[in-house]
Amino acid sequence: MTAPLPVLLSVPHGGLMIPREVLDDFRLDLDAVLYDGDTYARELYSLEERVEHYMDTEIARAVLDLNRAASDRPPQNPDGVTKTVDVSGKQIWREKDGLSPETVDRLIINYYQPYHKTLAMVAASGKAVVGIDCHTMLAESPGSDETQREVRPMICISNRGDGEGEPVDEPVTAPANLLRALRDALLNQFQHEDMSAEPVSLNRPFKGGYITKHHGKEGPLPWIQIEFNRALYIAPHAILAVKPDMRTEKRLADLREKFYRAIKNVV
Repeated sequence: MTAPLPVLLSVPHGGLMIPREVLDDFRLDLDAVLYDGDTYARELYSLEERVEHYMDTEIARAVLDLNRAASDRPPQNPDGVTKTVDVSGKQIWREKDGLSPETVDRLIINYYQPYHKTLAMVAASGKAVVGIDCHTMLAESPGSDETQREVRPMICISNRGDGEGEPVDEPVTAPANLLRALRDALLNQFQHEDMSAEPVSLNRPFKGGYITKHHGKEGPLPWIQIEFNRALYIAPHAILAVKPDMRTEKRLADLREKFYRAIKNVV
């Protein structure tokens, strides 16, 4: 049996669960929950048996965003650890101001803190050499004005640096040479893909979120954020379901294998 790669994978936005304690106040339907989160991210990155540690969550991103600081909350930030509107601008909660501070505190204690404590514990164990925070992204930036939407690359990897992974105005969360090595490994795996957009970008359109920033700077591991474009596996205007259909499942399996081979070549 092949030894697991010394990698810690985090998938914080793949859940669909709405906790019972907030269900009565929740206004979004399933389609909106799927669209707001990282659609099928748990299926895309499910390498539990092939990496040192795999971490995901059941809770939906629309309820609790594990890739934000616990103190980052509405009304100061409507897109914080809890949110008032989803990615398409729909009101999430019965009250426009969102959840009460007491409810947010309970969600953080029950779901947020255990997730981050586990990431820190695995990183401190010395069994992994890199953490990768795994996401998916819309093919274009969201917004009602189609002329203002940005076409996104097929894959974005980030360390909070510049277009070559070098520091700009803050420390990077992973060495630039490691980020570039992963870029090259991904390009090699996807060289025969028919990609209409830029294949792999560094730190654009995303530079990395709270997980890579916090754990990459406070913990012992370098951290990289990766985003796969959903256009790689979801057909335009496809009807989403809780589980991907057979065509999408096959495509996700192919992408997962290419991702695995890419990180294997780097670590």
